[in-house]
Amino acid sequence: MLAGFNEDIRVEGQTYHIQSEDRGDENPILETLIYTGGQILDQVKTSYAELVESGEATTEKVAELLAEQHKDVLRRVRHGEFAPEGRRTLSDFLGEDQPMQQLVAAVLGDGADVAMLELDWQPATAKHGVIGRLRVRDASSGDPVPGALVTVHAVGQRISPIKLAEGTTDEFGEVLVASPTPAAEVSALLFRAESGPGGGRARVPYTAAPPVPVEAASTGT
Repeated sequence: MLAGFNEDIRVEGQTYHIQSEDRGDENPILETLIYTGGQILDQVKTSYAELVESGEATTEKVAELLAEQHKDVLRRVRHGEFAPEGRRTLSDFLGEDQPMQQLVAAVLGDGADVAMLELDWQPATAKHGVIGRLRVRDASSGDPVPGALVTVHAVGQRISPIKLAEGTTDEFGEVLVASPTPAAEVSALLFRAESGPGGGRARVPYTAAPPVPVEAASTGT
């Protein structure tokens, strides 16, 4: 796995944070996230699975692809593509009354097998750090989603997003999250889960001592 890129740029009075990283050969995806004010505006993902299969996924080649993707997103940000007044949301494609499943399918194309994931954060009491379990379920069926890749970032108005943890859900669709105390400026935690073409996100306020006791968070596993 390569070291990624983290960069802040200011465009027309708005500060954007662009974060690019390589997920590694086990999950050969180059991902770039665009943040502003602690909110994820968009993400760009490129698979290099074919290079891995062909044995051409050298460190130099993957690093070159990651750098190109990062630079391209920087260019798009500078051109105002992600400005709040200029961005198109999923609802712009079909209207506010359309189910999210249809909106995603409209963007990805007809016949896209898309699963919207529902994330449920179950924090545990901790004097220091972030501890708890994240439950991932299929939003349509309610079934747990095993094998989903989960990442956790800490965000705040005055700091760049901080990656706290990464893991994979077990057979019950759960993953244990444990991280040292993030920076004092953190105001929220961003959870992201991915399973094939499906995905979901959740944003919860950050508190140093969540109200749910450890015993409650650990039962049923």
